[in-house]
Amino acid sequence: MPKIIIPLADKSMVEHICVMTTQVCKLPKNSLRHKTREQAVHIPRMVASNIARVKKGIHYNCISNELNRDRSSIYHYEKQHEVLYKTWALYRNTFNKVFAAVENNMSNNLKTMVATIHTNSNNISSIEKNIRLLLKNYKHNLDLDLL
Repeated sequence: MPKIIIPLADKSMVEHICVMTTQVCKLPKNSLRHKTREQAVHIPRMVASNIARVKKGIHYNCISNELNRDRSSIYHYEKQHEVLYKTWALYRNTFNKVFAAVENNMSNNLKTMVATIHTNSNNISSIEKNIRLLLKNYKHNLDLDLL
């Protein structure tokens, strides 16, 4: 069986989703990886898995590695998602809160990146102007040497 290569971006996305889930649900760090079946941990684990799988399209193996579960658990969470979302208020509310937090955090990160790029592009413009000026002076000096 060929080994599945997991993109680093997917791995970091699942890690990010897990961190956001534990923060929103006020759980200890890495608690989603524990083998417990307590509802307080199990529901957030299902939510994190389904955000990664259903909303982000991340591969089962990547999610199962991060959650310390086998791939069949991720299949099961995905299969149950629609029914649980429609019928179980606790699951639905947890899913909505975590998904909103993940999207909001990603949106804020994107805005920060755009602002950084904009700032850097302004710096690059001024650096480019300085380089052009230096090249112009260098060319002028070179022209004088040729005379």
